[in-house]
Amino acid sequence: MSDYDAVFDTLGGDALYKSFQIVKPGDCVASISGMPNAKFAMSQNLGSRKAVLFALVSRGITKKVKQFTVNYTYHFMKDSGLQLHIIRDYYEQGKIQPIINRVLAFSQTQDALAYMESVRAKGKVLIKNI
Repeated sequence: MSDYDAVFDTLGGDALYKSFQIVKPGDCVASISGMPNAKFAMSQNLGSRKAVLFALVSRGITKKVKQFTVNYTYHFMKDSGLQLHIIRDYYEQGKIQPIINRVLAFSQTQDALAYMESVRAKGKVLIKNI
């Protein structure tokens, strides 16, 4: 099943590895929770030693990239108003669309937490003041 143009991984681990399976060949998996790779080290001018180190620790990711012929990008998160504005603009333009599993009232916060612990929600569980 490779139906998606891109995946933005925020979980890492098994969720990251599963992301490679659902992205169309040639498209991208971006992660803030996975491992940085050599490409990341080079893009950040971290030097060849760190590039080699990151290449070693990201071997599993590199294997999946080759197996599923997708692109992988690691993003180092930092507090950046500019990044938040870019994400907001992408959302408003319809370039990205979050998957929302459930919306619950603020008074149901305990129910929302229990739901997230008992079921592997596919998408976000939102709590609104309604």
